[in-house]
Amino acid sequence: MPHLETTRLTIDLPDGQGGHWRLEDFNLQLPEGVALGIMARKPGLASAVLEALVAARPARLGGVLLDGRELDAANPRVVLVRQKPERFPLQRVTTFLQRVAAASLGRRVGRDEARAWVNHNLRLAGIEDLGAQRLSTLSKHALARVELARLLVSDAPLVCLDHLFDGLDEVFKRQSLDLMLDLQARMTRTMLFATDDIEQAVLVADRILCLDVEDSVVTSSQLDVNLLRPRARLDLERTEEAGRLLEVLGDRLGRYLPEPAVATATEPPHAEDSVIFMADWVASQPERNGKTLEKADISLGFIPLIDCAPLAIALELGFFDAAGLSVKLSRESSWSNIQDKVSLGLLDGAQML
Repeated sequence: MPHLETTRLTIDLPDGQGGHWRLEDFNLQLPEGVALGIMARKPGLASAVLEALVAARPARLGGVLLDGRELDAANPRVVLVRQKPERFPLQRVTTFLQRVAAASLGRRVGRDEARAWVNHNLRLAGIEDLGAQRLSTLSKHALARVELARLLVSDAPLVCLDHLFDGLDEVFKRQSLDLMLDLQARMTRTMLFATDDIEQAVLVADRILCLDVEDSVVTSSQLDVNLLRPRARLDLERTEEAGRLLEVLGDRLGRYLPEPAVATATEPPHAEDSVIFMADWVASQPERNGKTLEKADISLGFIPLIDCAPLAIALELGFFDAAGLSVKLSRESSWSNIQDKVSLGLLDGAQML
């Protein structure tokens, strides 16, 4: 039996301009544990269809079944998260999540267990140092992480994300996507997510639903994502299947990635006989001692000291490149945050002073 199933779903969806799009006789079968990405040419259409699939709006015909039971609005078996919490802006983060845990777990756990569960998921979301902060004081990036923690705290079998990371800047979006991929490898729950980012769709989804509108009627097509798990952003560059999927999505949705800049070769400066450049010395060490690099692509966390960090200087001066390392620096807010990310494998190391 499919985990999530829609049968002849017919519903009017708001187009954001006072009119409606019509979804007619829409059928979908989604097995348990599958991630479905939803993308659309029209702004707002993916979010509207996502809400229809979780029965947030009444249907004119047909319906949605979850585990063979009809799904209705505000169902505890579904959790839907967006870019920021919609309620309780003056509450502290831990209080907000403890309310979610109480509503989701009920009397199955005590107060201390619920508090420990909330703190555990704050660490998984990388925001354990924000627990005492009020929601109204947090940045857009931090609020998105709070919503991710709310998804983790809930034990709903169907989790839905509505453009959760799309509004973030590029650096925070990539960090959040890396975290999402790591968490997805640990979860077995069914996932629906609406996004405008074709890279995110290819990396997270097992199946992508592409939507368009013709004469106010919603048309759809599905695309299977046959990429091995666990996945990482590097898979977009090193697998031909990922490149093909990006091209197909670009054609169907009219969104294309920018062309990569062509690197121009520059001749290194002439070294005098009396000068030994660090790059020449470091590059020669593997041949001297017979050792090879265990891992070339690494992520290092650091805490800046007056916006000056030795790792950042080493990266700028090319010390890592000279050693054959591709290093990505991650600016962190606390040592406890770095410790958790290293233990989870989100960071390979950190600067210690």
